[in-house]
Amino acid sequence: MANNRKETSTTDFFLSVVHKEENNKKDQTTNSEKKISKETNAFNRLFSSVYTFVNSVIDTIIKNRGPRLILSGILSIVLFVFISGGQIFSTTSSGTTLKDVPVLIEGLDDQYEISGVPDTIDIGVIGPSIDINSLTFTGNYEAYIDVSGYKEGTYTLDIQTRNFADSLDVMVVPQSVTVTLSPKVSQKFSLGYKFVNEDDMNSNYSAYIKEKAVKSVTVRASESTLQKISKVVACVDVSGVTSDFEQDAEIKAYNSKGKELDVEIAPSTVHVECGISTYMKSVPIHANFIGLLPDGYAISTYKLSTNTVKVYGEEENLNNLEYVEVDVDLSNVTENTTIKKLKVRCDQPYNKLSVNTVDIDVELDSISTVSFDNLTIQVENLTDGYSSKITDTASVTVTGSTSAIASTSSSDIEVYVDAKDLKKGTHSVEVQVKGTNDTLTYTLTSNQKVDVVIGG
Repeated sequence: MANNRKETSTTDFFLSVVHKEENNKKDQTTNSEKKISKETNAFNRLFSSVYTFVNSVIDTIIKNRGPRLILSGILSIVLFVFISGGQIFSTTSSGTTLKDVPVLIEGLDDQYEISGVPDTIDIGVIGPSIDINSLTFTGNYEAYIDVSGYKEGTYTLDIQTRNFADSLDVMVVPQSVTVTLSPKVSQKFSLGYKFVNEDDMNSNYSAYIKEKAVKSVTVRASESTLQKISKVVACVDVSGVTSDFEQDAEIKAYNSKGKELDVEIAPSTVHVECGISTYMKSVPIHANFIGLLPDGYAISTYKLSTNTVKVYGEEENLNNLEYVEVDVDLSNVTENTTIKKLKVRCDQPYNKLSVNTVDIDVELDSISTVSFDNLTIQVENLTDGYSSKITDTASVTVTGSTSAIASTSSSDIEVYVDAKDLKKGTHSVEVQVKGTNDTLTYTLTSNQKVDVVIGG
């Protein structure tokens, strides 16, 4: 029994200790929560006070110009330091290259034109990082050539700089240039026109000039520059137009490569009246071969990148348009080749073309010749009610690639005379010949003229 009580007493003691520990933990937890609650309340009161103070300061800054300027300055400095990568306060020497710095021209007499000045140069800079960072940040440096007091002639002049800190070593590339001052002269040019921003115009519309206020303008420049002028045009902006319009168009001068020239033009603008048309005609593109191939070669086949073109313009101008052409120069062709960007040429007045250039693939072959005799001579454009009679026949020689010649027959050749406006009687008329393959050459080898009897 004694052992049982001892064990019971020990168990009770253990349980009592455990229970007490639990009560102590609960008391500690309660005390900690109370402490945290007090600290939280104190932080909230402090945050609220700070928030109120900051709001008050910001309101004061916004309402008063002086503090607002101070804050702006501080923020600018912070931004500058951030952009400079934190190196603004570094005194370490460094270097940089300022690319494509424009070259200004100062002191130029209006009666002279200057040439030889580069549009831009590069400037190398070495010095303290703080000064280089300040330079690149402000960007107020300049490069210039001063020609004050210089007259007609050629001079070698240094390119000068300004707005660089004294602590910086500045190197200009190139350091000097050779320039020429030429006297300006005036010359009259006929005024053409061109439409700009056509891509911003409805593709189904085309514009045309109804009237220009002036037909010619005076261009003032050096003699050498005037000789470079290929055309002087009024640049008419057609972006977004959908109906007839008027505009004061800027006048510009261009060289043969389409580069604008820096010249004086009087007047500098012209008032134009423009119309809008929706008429369009689709016509084939013909290749007009010029120049001679190497001896023993001829064109076998060719293929245009586009075979037809849409021509936009006024209907009365396009009624008689049957085709447009591209000139293909064969002078430098010695093998199968592709010639790119051939300009489409339209001999009738038009507003625009759906394509302005095409490419052509040309294949060559050895050359051959074949003759056709006793060809019937046809009569074309005979007046209604009249009859015709030709007793002669024609002979034609066809020259071209061996493969094309092999597939050519007399039915591919047309020999004819034009009887337009011929009255009754006998007439000596010139014989003409053409064929179905425009890569072949058709040559009349019989009489160039024949007698045509016109009857009633």
